[in-house]
Amino acid sequence: MLRKALRLATSSVFTSTVVPTFLIYRIGLATARRLGQEGCKVIVSSRRQENVDKAVKLLTREGIDACGITANQRIKEDRQKFLKFASEKFGGFDHVFISAGVNPHHGSLLTVNVFNYFLTFDTNLKSNFQFIQECVPYMEKRG
Repeated sequence: MLRKALRLATSSVFTSTVVPTFLIYRIGLATARRLGQEGCKVIVSSRRQENVDKAVKLLTREGIDACGITANQRIKEDRQKFLKFASEKFGGFDHVFISAGVNPHHGSLLTVNVFNYFLTFDTNLKSNFQFIQECVPYMEKRG
């Protein structure tokens, strides 16, 4: 699935700006690296500035055109700040790879507390859905 997504995302590689969002380690960082290796410009984000700095430094050291900004995907104002940054930095973006997610509970669904249930729901589903909706106008501007 990831390979197919990468092929689609890089089909117009020299004109693509990709936003692998909100998790700058593991899947998010690996995706940013791979897309950058294919020639895409990438914008990374994390809630912590030191994580953003580390990811951008790593990617740019590898010759990837990368930048980043701090943002928390669950906070609407942060998502808007992120989208504005992406639009201003590279004139918009063509693709979004959302990798934000949490897993605060390890164990049976029957033992999860209400706080962790809603934290997971809000992060992994609700904020991702809202972010996609908020990305569309920016992507439509690019055609």
